[in-house]
Amino acid sequence: MKPAISSFRFWLTTVRLHPLPLISLLLATLAGTYFRWHLIAAYYGHYFDMRSWEIVAPHTGPSIYLVTHRFSYPPLWAEVLHLLTKLHAHLDVPFTMVIKGFLLVVDLVTAAAIFAAFPSDRRRGAFAAALFLLNPVSIMATGYWGQFDNFAVMFLVIAAALHHRQPESPPLLLIWILGSLSLSTKHITLFFVWMLFCCSTRSLLKACVMMAGALAVLAATFIPYWEEASSQIMSYVVNRFSYHSPSPLLTFSLPQHQQKQLFLAVMSLLPFVARFKRMSPAKGLLLSTTAFLSFSYLVIENYLVLPLAFGSIYPSFFFATYTAAAACSLLGSPESLNMLPIATRTEFVNLARHAAMVLLVFLLIPNSIAAWPRKLLRRKR
Repeated sequence: MKPAISSFRFWLTTVRLHPLPLISLLLATLAGTYFRWHLIAAYYGHYFDMRSWEIVAPHTGPSIYLVTHRFSYPPLWAEVLHLLTKLHAHLDVPFTMVIKGFLLVVDLVTAAAIFAAFPSDRRRGAFAAALFLLNPVSIMATGYWGQFDNFAVMFLVIAAALHHRQPESPPLLLIWILGSLSLSTKHITLFFVWMLFCCSTRSLLKACVMMAGALAVLAATFIPYWEEASSQIMSYVVNRFSYHSPSPLLTFSLPQHQQKQLFLAVMSLLPFVARFKRMSPAKGLLLSTTAFLSFSYLVIENYLVLPLAFGSIYPSFFFATYTAAAACSLLGSPESLNMLPIATRTEFVNLARHAAMVLLVFLLIPNSIAAWPRKLLRRKR
């Protein structure tokens, strides 16, 4: 027994993974999985989205765009849904449970990537992963809503984790592949992928080449479907590729076309701010996702999951405030769980967007100013 015990202790020391963080992460994983699965079993999900997946899933090839106008995304998610029908054929559960069960696995992979981002500080990695798994917004979005934003974000988290592990010599090819997969999964990640590439390399030229390559991959995914479904792709996907106009919360009386121009300018130029502040990809993505929620005109409840993984890596009081506001939105919105009938859907969503704006300001202010309240508290002690 002694050699075995010694080997086990050596393993713990080598990976710097002490029992307490390991046990805490295990408990968080079990609790997060339980809460998600409880909602998965209890609710059908958001009717429009889940019904859309049920319509598209039996089909493959060009028919995914011919059978319905509801599918306005790149084809990768449709092919994933088709594969899930193969699994569903061997299970005695509703297909919606299979879809959301897959998204639950995506959350677990995301948490594993967050944990792996800290090879030399397992305590922080375990805490960040647990924070993500127990985040009520993530639990409700996966367990109830059933949209696949977390699937697209998962690739970004893995890429950011790879960079976090090797900041001096990041694996740019792998990061490019993961960024391309994210963009080809759901095209709202366009500006997030741009942020990822800009923060992953010191060469702006490399970042531009990587972005051009990712856009080429996205375009190539439509080639097998184009001949038979080109008009549907143009109508359902390309024409919905825009982000419409920014939030009236910030722009007030600006004409709509100017609001849209402002949004595009902010999201395109924000990576240069991140480069100037020398942000890591994870922090840059937190900045980009909160800016998206703050400025984009079209924000719906499932978009509220976008900053969660990155905010778990860089937690703060303002991120906790955003989480609380977003949780209220998902809990109370008539389009979601509808358990707090005290406000309209727009009011609930705007509550989360106001919190996202505060978090955005916190991320943009100089580090010396951001640390001032903490220093003041320490002096008083």
